[in-house]
Amino acid sequence: MQLIGSSAVSWWVSLEYATSYHSTGHWTSQKVATGTNVGKVRAVWSSDVPTSSSVSVKVSNDNGSSWENATNNVEVSFSTLGAGNELLYSIFMGTDDTSKTPKIESFTLWYEEG
Repeated sequence: MQLIGSSAVSWWVSLEYATSYHSTGHWTSQKVATGTNVGKVRAVWSSDVPTSSSVSVKVSNDNGSSWENATNNVEVSFSTLGAGNELLYSIFMGTDDTSKTPKIESFTLWYEEG
């Protein structure tokens, strides 16, 4: 993960890869405290999604109390009433053919104060 905000700070997280596949699964990032309320995020990822498989992403700015669906390279705005400063994202993957699995090759989460 590369997390890029409106400050001069960025974070990187290494992902582990597996060779045996389940039909569904998800992974949730560690909490990233931004130091300021986050109003918008834009998740950008590169993936390999074979036929009969899927990838979806959810984002949170309040340490997982509420989640919003994210579309690749599309800005997500959070409610100003519940604005928080603890970012999380979760990646969900599924397949109908357990010999094939979707792969996330890169993931960047851009955020904007709000």
